[in-house]
Amino acid sequence: MKKILLFSTCLMCLLMDAQDYTQERREVKDGKRTEAKASWWGFDKNNATKCLQDAINSGVKRLIVDNTGRDWILDRIVLASNQEIILEKNVRLVARKGGFQKVRGDSSFINFGGGHHIILRGEPGAVIIMHKKDYQNRTLYKPSEWRHMLDIRGGSHITIRDLRLESSGGDGIYVGNGNPPSRPVKNCSDEPNKPGEQLVNCRVEDCIIENNKGSGSVAYLVNLNGDSDPVSITYSRCKFRNNKTGVSVTVHKGKNRISPVRGSIRYIDCEIEGEKPVTLADTWEGLQVLLK
Repeated sequence: MKKILLFSTCLMCLLMDAQDYTQERREVKDGKRTEAKASWWGFDKNNATKCLQDAINSGVKRLIVDNTGRDWILDRIVLASNQEIILEKNVRLVARKGGFQKVRGDSSFINFGGGHHIILRGEPGAVIIMHKKDYQNRTLYKPSEWRHMLDIRGGSHITIRDLRLESSGGDGIYVGNGNPPSRPVKNCSDEPNKPGEQLVNCRVEDCIIENNKGSGSVAYLVNLNGDSDPVSITYSRCKFRNNKTGVSVTVHKGKNRISPVRGSIRYIDCEIEGEKPVTLADTWEGLQVLLK
């Protein structure tokens, strides 16, 4: 009799937890709801990738990744245009252990693609976590610099704020080649790969960038030239701490020495520390690097 009672109690708990959000999802699909919770598309404590990706693909304007009491364990996620994603208080997006085995291409965690009008922000305590030590273990992974935390390949009107990014396998935030060209609001590594790409009106504000074996911020611009749109990047009130190099800028490196890219990179009211606080490699007067 006791065993039957115990089974009945557990079954009741499962039934209570398995809420049906069919109606809510239908209202999102019909355009009657502009805000939704990610868990309406399900939650798997072992791998919630499909749940979150389905929620993103729903096209809802405002998606809240809600606090289920457990980490959102995820493989590669691709964001959608015209969407705001909010990580609720203390929500943790955690890369799945053993995942991200590819060394290039689609090996990054959160991918913006060529999307536009995307906001990714967090409430207090929200964090996105990868497993850097695992990726550095050659018995577990092939070496790669491409396991980025946030990967922006082209795109425009992108905002990333109020988040902690921890233990990336590559760059914390990578801004690189794509179509349309990248016009992000916040970035940590700028690496356009073709002269026709752009880094225009990029702003990084009130960030702490720390504990990197290499540079806290890298602008690698050797693939742009004098025909490219002038670069315009501004860092304001940022702190670069405990990085081997605080900030690094490389313009031509012999590849386009005759006609390098023009523009400006400004560091305003920033604290820049490191073994080498600032490294300016092969820069020239056409690209102004200003520290105020």
